[in-house]
Amino acid sequence: MVCRAFLLFLTLCLPTVRSWNDGWDNTYSNVGSTYSWSSSDPTTTTWPPADDLKDQFGSSLSSAIPFICLMIGFAVLSSCCVAVYRMNGGGETARVVTVGRPVQCTVQIHHEVARTPAVQRPSRGKTIECQGCRKMFTPSQSAPGQTNTCPSCTAMDEFSVTPEVSSKAPPEAPLPSYWANDRSTAKTGRLVPESEEVTRALQAMLDRTWKDQVTRDRDRAAAPLCNFQVVQVQRNENASKWDHYARTRDMISKKSDGCRRQIAKTSSEITDDPNGLAFLARSGLDVGCNELYLFHGTNPSAARAICDNSFQLSKAGSNAGTLYGPGVYFAEASSKADEYAEEDAEGIFAGLYAMLVCRVVCGNMRYTDEVKPDRDNLMKSIFQHRYKHSVLGDREKCRGTYREFVVFDRNQVYPEFVVIYRRVPRPPTE
Repeated sequence: MVCRAFLLFLTLCLPTVRSWNDGWDNTYSNVGSTYSWSSSDPTTTTWPPADDLKDQFGSSLSSAIPFICLMIGFAVLSSCCVAVYRMNGGGETARVVTVGRPVQCTVQIHHEVARTPAVQRPSRGKTIECQGCRKMFTPSQSAPGQTNTCPSCTAMDEFSVTPEVSSKAPPEAPLPSYWANDRSTAKTGRLVPESEEVTRALQAMLDRTWKDQVTRDRDRAAAPLCNFQVVQVQRNENASKWDHYARTRDMISKKSDGCRRQIAKTSSEITDDPNGLAFLARSGLDVGCNELYLFHGTNPSAARAICDNSFQLSKAGSNAGTLYGPGVYFAEASSKADEYAEEDAEGIFAGLYAMLVCRVVCGNMRYTDEVKPDRDNLMKSIFQHRYKHSVLGDREKCRGTYREFVVFDRNQVYPEFVVIYRRVPRPPTE
């Protein structure tokens, strides 16, 4: 930066210096106590008049003013550059990780380096990358282990700074025993057709959580309330996404002691069905941290993209608003999730709809049954006070519709099953 400023100084001031020197072809020289006049005209040998002397000195002084100003400006600019360099020098490597999972990427934070091997704290005002939406933001907390809320997607990022970033790979979580693939084949994610028993269990889940109730989110003309017929069930085997989810679940489980247990209808309504009971036994849900099976309506193409890349919190509310904040919304009733489902216009699933059956770790839930909830207050309990992990909006109690479940960290969700179904018109009532 200093070199660039010096080159800029030379570019600007050299023409002025050259013209200033040229102006001194006619100048006064002081040798001892004798003054002589040198001129470009050799015939001029007489001492110039006093007015000429005054004019000549004034002209020379005027020519020198730009040069003096440039010198002062260069001195100030050099001092500023040196100060900024000293303040921002010594770039250490910062680690930014979303709460519940290890280092995912590194960003370069330039700050003053302390002369000790201890963990360093960067000065505020620097930007870091959110691991939820990958956008840059300025952290409010800079001490190691403290969390920062991304203003774009509201994910909580843990910020720590060390002299070096460890290249050690994070520990791998045990994969579900019923997966068909191991880590070598499930590293990037695969959709595996499910068994007939699981298909019947999920058909029972859709049927028994169905409710003859519509909300304003349903377009009654384009999507009337229908029954659902399961066409195919695919299991998402994605080892990378599972690791993120399992670590987040374990972290929340350690912080959920004494939290109020919640049971979703996706589990309570199928316990008397043999296939449903076997399905729940195989899943091994951690009820201690409120791990639930919940629905999320979408289309077949988007369902595959979510399985590969998880949910994008940057798109939160783009479909039906954000009554409880900018998070990922889930339902325990199939008829509620169907309000957001869409059909594929083409391809092998043309005319069919999709519903994701996701594992969602809700942890300590912020319950509200208000018709118009205070969203700012809800967000403070999640991000500022950090004693809640999700929001349970009980619209069934205050409006007679459905309960809604909202999480604000995509690693609290693992989309485990893709249910492809068709809408079957209900028989006319007599």
